[in-house]
Amino acid sequence: MREKIDQSPFSGAELHLTEWNSSPSPRDLVHDMPFEAPFILYNITQNFGVTDSLAYWAFTDIFEENGPGEIPFHGGFGLINTDGVKKPSYWAYRFLSLLGDEILEIAEDHILTKQKENYQLLMWNYCDYTEAFAKGDRSCLSFLDRDGAFDAKPACVRANVPLNGQYLQTVYTLDKSASAFHNWVRMGAPQYPKREQVESLKRTSRPKCQKGEATGFAGAVTLAPHEVRLYLFEKEA
Repeated sequence: MREKIDQSPFSGAELHLTEWNSSPSPRDLVHDMPFEAPFILYNITQNFGVTDSLAYWAFTDIFEENGPGEIPFHGGFGLINTDGVKKPSYWAYRFLSLLGDEILEIAEDHILTKQKENYQLLMWNYCDYTEAFAKGDRSCLSFLDRDGAFDAKPACVRANVPLNGQYLQTVYTLDKSASAFHNWVRMGAPQYPKREQVESLKRTSRPKCQKGEATGFAGAVTLAPHEVRLYLFEKEA
């Protein structure tokens, strides 16, 4: 699309993709899955400098064209489900918002940024669909079992952060244990969750956080399928 625009009489015109997701269906069960977080991170970082905007469709699962979903995680478009529970896709954007304004490195599995003397390293394991699923065989998907759609394998992500001195290191980990869908299944998959169940999902379906000290970061990190990690390095006085 960028090439076609640049070869047209309107060369240099802005390019905005304003309805973007992993599929055009408001009932695609994949939308609720941990897969969506690395899918978002990979595609956004690979399109820096190509598009002027890449707008995820949509903010919530409250979507009127097809009526309300029959279960809390019905494959809606949203970053947040109808009860206000944040999906992995939400946390992908939250992590992006914590990056610095200077990009030092972009790869297929991580991005390194800087903000003054502080560094931010975001890495992910993007496992794509299985060949059968990509060709249209959706027999592996059900309301309660959806992991079979992905070619899920651990990944080794290598990165170096040029730390200079003592830093406070904060690590946020988004993995299957923080998946709202999986936590909903673990509580028995109630079709109409009670208020306390919704609050429990909100508490448990968020990244884990660990803090410590660091003077360097170099080497490889093994990530589980669809796992995302954000490292924040804050320079200490």
